Amino acid sequence: MKRLFFVEPVIALYTLSGMVDVLLIQQYIYRRIWENETNSSYIENGSNFSCHQNHSDPVYIKQQVVQGISSHFFMYMALLQSVPGLIVTFILGTYSDHYGRRLSLLLPTVGAMLASLGILAIGMLLFAFSTFTLVEFGAAGLFTLYELNTPLCWNEILIGYGSAAGLITFLTSFLGVTLFSRYLQDPCIVLIGMWSFVGGMIMAIFATTTLRMFLVRLVSLLAVMPFPVLRSMMSKLVSSKDQGVLFACVACLENVGGTLSSTIFNNVYAATVEGFAGFSFLLAACLSLIPVCILCFLLCWKPQEEDYTGLTINEDRS
Repeated sequence: MKRLFFVEPVIALYTLSGMVDVLLIQQYIYRRIWENETNSSYIENGSNFSCHQNHSDPVYIKQQVVQGISSHFFMYMALLQSVPGLIVTFILGTYSDHYGRRLSLLLPTVGAMLASLGILAIGMLLFAFSTFTLVEFGAAGLFTLYELNTPLCWNEILIGYGSAAGLITFLTSFLGVTLFSRYLQDPCIVLIGMWSFVGGMIMAIFATTTLRMFLVRLVSLLAVMPFPVLRSMMSKLVSSKDQGVLFACVACLENVGGTLSSTIFNNVYAATVEGFAGFSFLLAACLSLIPVCILCFLLCWKPQEEDYTGLTINEDRS
């Protein structure tokens, strides 16, 4: 049997990620140096004032100063990246001759991943938010169908009571955020809300009586807490001028998640209602473990917020 080799794809993906990362970092550093040195907002390319030919123009003079500082900064950054790499290359090369090549390929990849964790934090939070939106909206949309089906067979009055109990979760979640924010970190509050939702879904799987179905709402009283707290966490990781873009992205993900949740969970419920009507709730509970794992990781490795606060202050002064 022929062995499959994945060395070439791994090297290609690693090289591609490094090239993209370098381009973004250079643009970001240039923008930050411009704002710090000129005490003014960065002038976007494409505007009428982005490229000046008049050497006596103040903007042209600022641009040349920023170009020089950026060039030196890129040089120092390249040295800091290359010199340690030269030393480690000889060590890993010698090691790979005796113990194999896998560790030599794994260590640079893991190092690049760890170096990008600060940038990945906002992406991980967006993914956690979109995933939890998908499962919560999808599961909530199935409660009425589940309650109308056997063995519950609820009437209109009971469905109204159940819906009212579900609306109370917004109030209890608000009170929960107000209380927990005084004593707990943001990831802990999100985890409490997610586990409240998971507990409610697990109870819904086995809810065969009216009392148990109402207990589902009781266990899920804090299930809405993750939404505002995740928004707060993401807003702390971006500067003040990027808040609009961030929340536009969040709103887009929320709308897409709501649309996909209805499509996915209703089709799953229709396919499993005869054999196992609670399978959709089991699926929602299992998918909720994805954002739970992300938040557990962020709780162990907390992104620094002080740097963003400092940048925001500088931007406001400019």
